[in-house]
Amino acid sequence: TYTEPSPLRVGYYCDEVFAMAAASPRSPRVMKMTQLFWYRSSSAPLKTGVDALVTRLHRRIRYTGLEFGNAAIIPRSPAETLRRGYGDCKDKSTLLVASLRALGIPAQLALVNSGYGLDLHPTLPGLEAFNHVLVYLPTAKLWIDPTYPNAPAGQLPAVDQGRWTLLVSRKTRDLERLPTSKAKDNTLSVARTLTFGLDKVARFEERLQGRGAIARRMRR
Repeated sequence: TYTEPSPLRVGYYCDEVFAMAAASPRSPRVMKMTQLFWYRSSSAPLKTGVDALVTRLHRRIRYTGLEFGNAAIIPRSPAETLRRGYGDCKDKSTLLVASLRALGIPAQLALVNSGYGLDLHPTLPGLEAFNHVLVYLPTAKLWIDPTYPNAPAGQLPAVDQGRWTLLVSRKTRDLERLPTSKAKDNTLSVARTLTFGLDKVARFEERLQGRGAIARRMRR
């Protein structure tokens, strides 16, 4: 969570965030961490592997934030988050980025003002405008919210969709919009079967199949 940092320390905070985002894939700690998190078949599609890694992340790291002092804005190292077994949005996102990069998959952190209220203004500077951190895979064009356990990679919760986001990269010059889902991506299919006969007990069967936001709600 990003809450009103001192203007004198914004540059320091940014350097810390950039350092975390640039986690080296050659780090022994990152590689060891990745081995604990990841099982990857060379023939598996990229998204399948990413979903498996995100699932492991949710199982191993509890979404909890202790945001005192600089911890309110500076993420912990991936190795520390793994050791502690819990972290907030920036901790989990940094850990996921480090794991993906260790496997040779490009990944970036992205800042966002998550919520249903008024979004930030894209032309006004200020780090305090952001309150959440996501992960972006540029080659696969996948967005991930590591704090949302009911959604696979590529599906963002409603509080993130359509919001302005800032990719954590020194090459970033502008904010961009997060994708929004379409009506056809959020559906519920219901199939009902009634079987009966003169000499049989009647049987009723109902099958539900959800997609998108509806499927996420059903998984709770």
